[in-house]
Amino acid sequence: MHGSLALKNGVLWVARYGAEATVAAFDLDGHKLGPGFGLGTRESGAPQVTGLALDDDHSLWLADARSQKVRAFSVFGVEGEAIVHEYLGGVSDVAVRGEDDERQLWVASSGMSHGNVLLFDSGGECTSSLRSMGDPAVSFRDIAGLALGEHLSYVCERRGARVQVFRDAEFHFAFGLDSDPRFEPSAVAALSDERVLVTTGGRQSGLHLFDAAGRHLQCLADTGTDMGQLFEPSDVVTLEGADDRHTRVVVIDCDGDRVQVFSLAGRCYGAFTELDE
Repeated sequence: MHGSLALKNGVLWVARYGAEATVAAFDLDGHKLGPGFGLGTRESGAPQVTGLALDDDHSLWLADARSQKVRAFSVFGVEGEAIVHEYLGGVSDVAVRGEDDERQLWVASSGMSHGNVLLFDSGGECTSSLRSMGDPAVSFRDIAGLALGEHLSYVCERRGARVQVFRDAEFHFAFGLDSDPRFEPSAVAALSDERVLVTTGGRQSGLHLFDAAGRHLQCLADTGTDMGQLFEPSDVVTLEGADDRHTRVVVIDCDGDRVQVFSLAGRCYGAFTELDE
């Protein structure tokens, strides 16, 4: 089972795939908002959803590693357009900004390649790509997650043990966790003040907060399966409040079987109980 998240206007969208693929909406207290919709079973060729994004026109964009494309759905489960490109393979995440003719769709692929983050315009045309470390000869190393801020874009590379930061699509800097050479970033979320939340997988699973310069500020959740701990988190999203205590950080972990809500002060508010209902 794998889980991906999208959060907008207080509604959390959860996509999960295993034997079957499903998408459902929740409030931040963990209550299901409607029945959601199914995308089929593994045997019927259901999407292998590795990333999820919601645009301002209320279209859900699903990164589908099985079909190597990004597929759009309405919030009622009606399939629309798809993004297909010869360089998309093993699609690992999707991020979106804007609406209508101003929409930008960033799509990441896993593996080792130079062109593993592509930008598509509202017409589905590929208009740009990111250069790993600012160098066209350097490959991205197994991209696990993308996030967009107002001007900054974040790319976390699980095998690269780093998060790369781009300003207006140009390489800005990269950061990791100097105290842990086993740093395996699995997802990233940006805050409006340019602080960054990064989840890590492997034996050092956790949730970390970094400042705008990439300096480690705090571990908000460490490794484990108890409440307030994380095991193999696959996505993280945020809803900012008036301050750190009122900002909500939502993480899906345990192979997509658990969603937990934290504050930026490190408090865990509990886990959702209706994911399988």
